[in-house]
Amino acid sequence: MLDNADSAVIPGLAQGLANKYTNHGFAIINQTQQKLAYILTKHVDAKVKMPPELIKEINTATSGRGGGKDTYCQGSCLNTTINLDKIKEIIAKL
Repeated sequence: MLDNADSAVIPGLAQGLANKYTNHGFAIINQTQQKLAYILTKHVDAKVKMPPELIKEINTATSGRGGGKDTYCQGSCLNTTINLDKIKEIIAKL
């Protein structure tokens, strides 16, 4: 969980984690005053499952927007406590 991180830096951070820890998946949430931005990522060879359907599930639950592929998905929604709790709940399924 990040707080007001530079949105231009976060994708590189996510890719760097995935490239360094090749057997793991990562969920990154950046919280700003107005929105929650989320990224799910993994190395192409990681055996963990992080399907793009999870981003769709998060977007549906939070009225958010986003998408992606098997190794990198991102989205964003309005920053509310309810939305943050929904995101955490869905990510916990991993």
